[in-house]
Amino acid sequence: MQGSGGEPLRQLGLGEVKEWLNVDLPKTQTRRIDLLGRTSDGGLLHLEFQGTNDSTMPFRMAEYALAITGMFRRYPVQLVIYVGNEKLRMKPEYRTKGMVCQFQLVDVRELDGAALLASDSITDNILAVLAGLDDSVQGIQTIMHRIA
Repeated sequence: MQGSGGEPLRQLGLGEVKEWLNVDLPKTQTRRIDLLGRTSDGGLLHLEFQGTNDSTMPFRMAEYALAITGMFRRYPVQLVIYVGNEKLRMKPEYRTKGMVCQFQLVDVRELDGAALLASDSITDNILAVLAGLDDSVQGIQTIMHRIA
């Protein structure tokens, strides 16, 4: 059925199909996300930590969102926490004709390091160092004391 566009496609403004592609999409693909949690209201929260400005990040987040939705039948709230040294340049969405996938994108330095250090969570305490503290040496000593 090469080169057949047909009148219905023309009427819908989709243009003529030059060639129909025979594609089998692989079903088995292992994708590892950083963190996925269930919230108190039953929703899903997907967190990714990113250390570089990766131009493919918006596409990856769209892939993750669809895979999570397929598995749990619920669309997740998504957050990328950028922990890189360079200025954050990534875009917080994947947009193409017919699809938009948006996610929250935060530079870790925008977070309140003192509040993270005051938390009882070791994970929050470690993020405090990345977020920036007035006295990072004292902050690291506090975290090491809590871990011990």
